[in-house]
Amino acid sequence: MALPVKTEGISLSPRVSALMMVSRHTTQKHPDVAKSALNEGRKSVDELSPFQRGQFLAQIADLYVQMKRPEDAKTTLQEAMKAAEKLYVTDADASDPNLAFKGVWPSTGSWWKCVQTAAAISPELAEQLIAEIGDSEVASVQRVAYANSLLGRRETPELAQQHKDGMALVVSF
Repeated sequence: MALPVKTEGISLSPRVSALMMVSRHTTQKHPDVAKSALNEGRKSVDELSPFQRGQFLAQIADLYVQMKRPEDAKTTLQEAMKAAEKLYVTDADASDPNLAFKGVWPSTGSWWKCVQTAAAISPELAEQLIAEIGDSEVASVQRVAYANSLLGRRETPELAQQHKDGMALVVSF
């Protein structure tokens, strides 16, 4: 907990990354330690960018699923969905929209992770999350994510941003 949440020049959060590592390594043998680390991670993500927040929250939800804590996973997925929505506002900003294909937008990738984790909980939850997405094109991409999860494929597509000042590849973690 003494690690900083954010560090200039480093894109990942040292604190949240460490808490995630603790959780991953203690999930089976010490679930109480893993749950505590995940709870602290959830508290720490508020200071991060919407993309980082969504990525970490989706990972936390996935770990809750592995720990057989579906209610904690659902709550965390709702938080991740809100982060994806904030990211979508940036992607769809009329003054400087993301010109990349919507299927590779960072917000689309964040929703993708949410839908795939939701599918591991229940089909109804995955469908509910897809229904919450206001952009019909992005929702269609999420149906592909849902189908992939049913086939056992959980990889996230490459993500990209292209704005007035150039193009950038966004790496998901």
